[in-house]
Amino acid sequence: MLQKFTNTQEATMNFIRDNITEMKTQVNNIKVATDTLNKDQISMKVQISDITTKATAADNKIQSLEAEIVTLKNNMAFSTTMSTSDENVIQELQERFAREKNIIVVGIRECKTTKIDEGRAYDFSEVSKTINSLIQECPKPSRVFRLGKYQPTKDRSIKVLLRA
Repeated sequence: MLQKFTNTQEATMNFIRDNITEMKTQVNNIKVATDTLNKDQISMKVQISDITTKATAADNKIQSLEAEIVTLKNNMAFSTTMSTSDENVIQELQERFAREKNIIVVGIRECKTTKIDEGRAYDFSEVSKTINSLIQECPKPSRVFRLGKYQPTKDRSIKVLLRA
């Protein structure tokens, strides 16, 4: 019986020893895993810090670009206004250049014909006679037409467009 008790105690001790060895191995594995997790956590903190820094820098760049866009829009609106006024001036100068070759003749009686072509031919010949009597080397009119609506009791003015 003593032998049996000793054998049982020895078996129990071996079992406990094996369990303790296994537990030491598990504790070591837990320690290694914890160290690895700590290193990973530190690495993640560094990466989060880098991301935060880069995000702040990106926000600053975005703000500066938005400010630059606003400035460019303001400059563009000003230059568009300027170019529109420049275009108006150029257009006015072109119109003046075209109008400086025009003459308005007043006092020539209207032809009493009902045919439009005869009236135009009469106006053209009367204008040509009048201009040639005033200026010997004046170019021939390129176009001659009456201004306004026809009224039998009034003579309309004649617009004369001269060639360059």
